[in-house]
Amino acid sequence: MHISQRLRNYGIYGLAGLFSLVLHIFILFLLFVGWTEKKGEHKPQRPKFVQATLVQMAPKADVQDKQAAKKKAQVAALKKVEAQRKEKARKQKAAEREKAERRKAEQEKARIEKIRRDKALKKKQNEEKARKAAAQKKKIEQEKKAKEAERQEELQRQARAQALASALDSEDEFLADEQSAQLAQGYQSYIQQRIIANWNRPLSARRGMETILSIQLVPTGQVVGVSVLRSSGNDAFDLSAQQAVKKVGRFDKLQQLSSQSPTVFEQNFRQFQLVFRPEDLRL
Repeated sequence: MHISQRLRNYGIYGLAGLFSLVLHIFILFLLFVGWTEKKGEHKPQRPKFVQATLVQMAPKADVQDKQAAKKKAQVAALKKVEAQRKEKARKQKAAEREKAERRKAEQEKARIEKIRRDKALKKKQNEEKARKAAAQKKKIEQEKKAKEAERQEELQRQARAQALASALDSEDEFLADEQSAQLAQGYQSYIQQRIIANWNRPLSARRGMETILSIQLVPTGQVVGVSVLRSSGNDAFDLSAQQAVKKVGRFDKLQQLSSQSPTVFEQNFRQFQLVFRPEDLRL
């Protein structure tokens, strides 16, 4: 609107200038005509006055410069607006890219955390499974040992019952048993000495430990079986006692006993119990 007003003013100035020019030409024409008439008639004429207004016209070059400056300003304004639009689009795109990268990082973090939780859960399940398996195995072993102890105790009970029944058959047999007991006691001392000589004391052995072994022999004195009837509570101590018996292997003097007194051998050494105690073994 401001530019249109200026153009309107320039048009008015132009018309005024044109009107002024026409007016001056007309005045000159009248003067010329009046001068010719005066020369012929010599009649005085009243002078006519024309009021004119001086209008200053703006140079055409200034208008063009202003128009060029205005156009240049408009172009600059458009460029500025376009630059601002591009900058805004760039910032928006950068923000969206940053948001996408942040979302991707969060998803990766969540994935890693899930893997860690799954591994921890699997490890816990495996540990629980191993614990239950170990407990079950231990229970089975304990039941097996208990059954074996009961079996050995039953064998011993049967052996004692048989020995007692035989001893009660007659007084002579009872006296014979007394003699047999004394004879057997001497061989028991021999057996203990042999076991002591072949025993290796474990580091964990302490005074007061005691284990009861069940030993089985054949008439040649050969050891055919040894087991623990009652544990000392220390596996190393129990195992060392069994190994000592196995290391002896054969009690040679018992072959002579089985030949001379097979009854004494059968009653006392075919299968017998040995109390293995450190004090008895002079520890």
